[in-house]
Amino acid sequence: MLELTKKHPTEGMVEICLRVPTRDSDRFMTAVRDLVAKAGEQLRPVNDEGEPLYSVEEVFPDRSPGKMLVGARYREDLTQQQLADLTGIPRRHI
Repeated sequence: MLELTKKHPTEGMVEICLRVPTRDSDRFMTAVRDLVAKAGEQLRPVNDEGEPLYSVEEVFPDRSPGKMLVGARYREDLTQQQLADLTGIPRRHI
């Protein structure tokens, strides 16, 4: 049975590749960024598979030590008490 799927994110997009001399690459990138910005778009770097790359700030807007610790505990499937027992730090300090 066929199921509905989301549209592919590149639908309606065109890939443009420029090959320029290394010495002029900064000038070309500045010109391309300006042109894209005037079109109301934003350039986003991509990896080798063509997937967009995001900055740490975009993915984790709140990077406080407490939030990072909660995330690490979640990743390791640890409670505060388990982390306290492993580290020797009292739970109330975690």
